[in-house]
Amino acid sequence: MSHIASHFDCQYEYLADGNDSGFWFQSKEQLFSWVNRLLFVAQNSQEEFLMILEDDVRIYKKIKKLKFDFNGVKPCEQLRGKITSFLKIRNDSIPSYINNIYYGGCGGTLINRKFIVDNFSNFENLDSAMDVVVPYALEHFKTLPADALITMLVLYFGGTIGPYAGFAEIGSFGLRGFIDNFTEMSHWKYYFYPFFGRIEVVHNDKSFYNVPLSEEENEIFSGKGISDK
Repeated sequence: MSHIASHFDCQYEYLADGNDSGFWFQSKEQLFSWVNRLLFVAQNSQEEFLMILEDDVRIYKKIKKLKFDFNGVKPCEQLRGKITSFLKIRNDSIPSYINNIYYGGCGGTLINRKFIVDNFSNFENLDSAMDVVVPYALEHFKTLPADALITMLVLYFGGTIGPYAGFAEIGSFGLRGFIDNFTEMSHWKYYFYPFFGRIEVVHNDKSFYNVPLSEEENEIFSGKGISDK
């Protein structure tokens, strides 16, 4: 991947984490490894925000405005019950009328880089935070999904979360996708974008899956023609 990164003037660093379950972790140790990778990026970047990238994220335009530490929550995903009550006590930025906290962390989510550096660099504090939130997550999800856990950790350390206007989600398939499509505003914003204004980032765009690469893309991905950039 390094030659591809070089072509696009990106800094690339390969970090093995020993986790083969994607974004669903089975232990606190696996979660800690993933968060440490996020911290590595934050410590070695000068950008104001970091984006969680997935292979179905498409960026259309420059993002104009972000106002939270964690931007990109989804209204079809919620933290309920005990964890909401605990986080409301812990974090006074959560409005008192909130009963269930929406969480995010999918592709296209943007996180304040300085917030990550300031709050995740102390491993003792981070470990203590995980000792608190992991049991809540296991009780709620029976596993440790990265998106929910990163939301919990941001809120645990006093951060703010919310959506950003330029984000849209293309609906998924199946019964869950059918329900989400009717409950998630960003899905409709994507299909009726002329009426909702600009779209900057789209998640779940699989229009390029199984599409042959162009001649230029083949040269980039194979390493040919890099010197002719």
